[in-house]
Amino acid sequence: MLITPVPLPSELDLGYFGAVMRLNGIVDSMRIVQLIEQSVGMVGKSKRDIASQELLSKISQTEFHTFVAKHTMLPFQQGITSYHPDIQNCCQVNRNNSLPSGKRTARKGAYFCKNCVRRDQQTYGTSYWHREHQLPGLYWCPEHRIPLCYAKDQNAFLNSPADILDTSHSTVSYRYVKTIIDNQYIHSFLTISLSLLNRDKPFNFKHVSALLKMRASELGFRIPSGNKKKPKISGAVIDSFGRNWLSRVLPELTQQSGIVRTDSLDGLMYSSSHPYKISAYVLALATLFESPESALSALTQSDAVH
Repeated sequence: MLITPVPLPSELDLGYFGAVMRLNGIVDSMRIVQLIEQSVGMVGKSKRDIASQELLSKISQTEFHTFVAKHTMLPFQQGITSYHPDIQNCCQVNRNNSLPSGKRTARKGAYFCKNCVRRDQQTYGTSYWHREHQLPGLYWCPEHRIPLCYAKDQNAFLNSPADILDTSHSTVSYRYVKTIIDNQYIHSFLTISLSLLNRDKPFNFKHVSALLKMRASELGFRIPSGNKKKPKISGAVIDSFGRNWLSRVLPELTQQSGIVRTDSLDGLMYSSSHPYKISAYVLALATLFESPESALSALTQSDAVH
């Protein structure tokens, strides 16, 4: 019989999958998928008919929408979208995802806090992967204010963080954390990102683009069909966040080759056919509004009006 643990608070789905593997003594990810399918009565079903999160929600005895909302990065990744923005994030799962796939992470690598590892071991008897630590731009633990550790290989999610402490790397130095941890723009970016992660329903990118265009105009930035002599938002973003931190979040905006793709951010006010990267929207929001609370309030109001 398959041993199925209860997901821990905000445990990342890929980490939960690894925990199921370890508890059942299985090292082959495809083998554990087969056992899960047998356990929930889905043997022989096409991967196009079932979502990986659906399998995990069933073995954890968690409602599907709850599992997606509380244990995946999808609410953040699809926080501003063109794909059925009027329905819950749980209905937008890519049903072709395979269980051990790293495609559902929001950035490369696997991130954890060594102090959280020790606390989780004392509290739950095991360490686990917190999904908040996987947000782009977060290189320190908000609770312990120390640099996060990370593993380059996303197969690390199949292990517990405690098992890879000795082979992990520090994301940044303590000195660097001290220089950016109180940056109000980075704080706003991370606060908005976390809010999207914890939100059930995404925002429509067309509404967000219209909001950003209006706000940029109010603050004297260049907008579509406007005065080309006015400054671009991208310049303000680079000045506010710093090239070092930005190079990890939206690298095309700070390319060292001399060719800076400002359209990777400025263009989101022009686009009405497809959404931009989620990080670009959050960078613009964090720059154009005086606080994350005012940005989120404007998003909510704009969504309600439309």
